[in-house]
Amino acid sequence: MVDSFVSIEGCDSIVTSITELLASYQDTINLTSCDINQVGTVVDSFVSIAGCDSIVTSITELLVSYQDTINLTSCDINQVGTVVDSFVSIAGCDSVVTSITELLVSYQDTINLTFVISIK
Repeated sequence: MVDSFVSIEGCDSIVTSITELLASYQDTINLTSCDINQVGTVVDSFVSIAGCDSIVTSITELLVSYQDTINLTSCDINQVGTVVDSFVSIAGCDSVVTSITELLVSYQDTINLTFVISIK
């Protein structure tokens, strides 16, 4: 910008102002997490090296994990109970499968038979 002034002695004076735009930054970072408590959007403000405000937006999405219960039955009393297995999902998060096996009712009866044999 150039401005012209008249000095106190009546002479023309010219002032040239050069304005330089200092760098500021605005960036978005996309993240993922297995922890639901870390999910969401966070906006942080910083001061750049040039003294200008800079903004970083972090967007965190939840990765897939699984928690499932399978109900089973068995005639074998040794298989009865609850088993909890932990796995790592394809996304890298812990996944839990709980298998609950119940005993099927089985019957055991004794039958007494009497045979009458007649010979003629």
